[in-house]
Amino acid sequence: MEYWCTRGGNPVSGRKAVFRGLSERGGLYIPSTPPEPLTDEDLTTSDWQQVLALFYQRFLPDWSLSEWEVIVDQAVRQLRGDDHSFELPTRPVNRYLPHLYFFMSDALPTASVYDFSAAITQTLLSFERKNDRRKPLILLLSEGDEATAMAFRRSDASEGRMLLFIPENCSRKDEINAALSEQDFFLTFRSSYDSAAAMIRDLAGDAAFNEEMERTVYRPLFITPGYLLTVLTFGALAAASIALIVQSRTGSSGAPSGDLTKDQRIDFVIPEGHLALLSGIAYAAGLGLPVGTVYTGEGTSGVLSDLLKRGLCSSSDEREADDDNDVDVTIPVNLERILFEILSRDTDRLSTCVETYRSGGTFSLSNDEKKMLSQQMVVASCTSNRAQGVMISIYDRTDHLVDRGTAEAISCWESDTGRVADRDTCVIMARSPLLDDVFAARALFGRKNVRKDREQNVRRLAEETDIPLWPLLQTSFTYNDSCKAISMKYTLAEEVLALTYRENHGLSAMTGREGIKHEQFG
Repeated sequence: MEYWCTRGGNPVSGRKAVFRGLSERGGLYIPSTPPEPLTDEDLTTSDWQQVLALFYQRFLPDWSLSEWEVIVDQAVRQLRGDDHSFELPTRPVNRYLPHLYFFMSDALPTASVYDFSAAITQTLLSFERKNDRRKPLILLLSEGDEATAMAFRRSDASEGRMLLFIPENCSRKDEINAALSEQDFFLTFRSSYDSAAAMIRDLAGDAAFNEEMERTVYRPLFITPGYLLTVLTFGALAAASIALIVQSRTGSSGAPSGDLTKDQRIDFVIPEGHLALLSGIAYAAGLGLPVGTVYTGEGTSGVLSDLLKRGLCSSSDEREADDDNDVDVTIPVNLERILFEILSRDTDRLSTCVETYRSGGTFSLSNDEKKMLSQQMVVASCTSNRAQGVMISIYDRTDHLVDRGTAEAISCWESDTGRVADRDTCVIMARSPLLDDVFAARALFGRKNVRKDREQNVRRLAEETDIPLWPLLQTSFTYNDSCKAISMKYTLAEEVLALTYRENHGLSAMTGREGIKHEQFG
């Protein structure tokens, strides 16, 4: 299996795509051809860990199925910890809603779906260390959830180093502080998330930086939205959820209650902030799995909604208006992967469309391209009040509190007049609602009863809803160590090279930064 880059260039192996993350042109890696489909027997006779291994092996045959079984088992052992009853967190909501399933991320160690991808990534890095003379240098751009999961999965014994690149106002900074190993640190930025994504992608395509890294003991791994192994993990989780739902239809005889026909497809409901989920589910569909419609909800200014309705327009007037409302109008990083497929893998047209939009212009999809995208997903905007109403409604009907992104997605699902009411549906709750404590507290207790202190909000929500507080969150409330975060001062290349300088000279993080600045950039 070879992988193409969304920005052109020669195809690469799956191994390089995984251990590089972004290409030397700064693009995302895409499978060159659809892999061999999974069979009905794979779904009906395999347990969920076996389905994960089968999924990975189809897309990354660089490792054998037996090797993937070992990698998955080791990753699940990390997630299990002391909980010997740990299982795939996809489960029926209740007996009154027999067709509705929730993927409950709040059952995971740091309460987000990234716990799975972090465990797989770290396990695969350790698995391959014996075959690589260079140490991994993980450069991870994250809004918070993935950084928390990766920091939690690391240990002081892990080889290589990791630099977390996160927003200065990240709400999970204390958790990251409490979990971060001594050999790693995180860098904060004040710019928009899209600007930060451009920095790390430019860094991946910087020939001088790549040459400099070749002279070190490190091999850079760029993990950004759209990272191949993350997308494949989400696809594998969708496949395992489908297998669980299909097996729940099986009668006592052990035979499926019906063929896997179009009428027995499974719909998915996902938050817009996780477009990697959409790509992963699309890959699951590409393996011949019975995927139905994917429902995605957005806020009031949705990029995907605009793309489907009128194209993407970023005129200066709109940009100024959106800036006044603190709305990021740039294209989500992971949308590039989706557009690459919709635009028939035309790298030139994709580059033209993206650059036109980012420079203040407009681009639209053709009617056929819009139809292709609409066949895969339904997207709708959702106001804040509507999302809170859905949150309360779902809680009243199911006793499950959902986060804001999931509430927006459920709003889209419930509003679609064309949806099949009795089709099995899997709602992927990508993060714990306790991470949206202010929004959830306003919905459940009223705006006037929201506490100013985050810990008070979280504990009150947990007590009301019986959502357990994960250990790292509780630790963060009493964590008194000085913050390990470093505010970005130089270019990203300088900051990364300072990290390697610090390792080579046994200096503190700040001394290393000043040293590299003085010696190489002064």
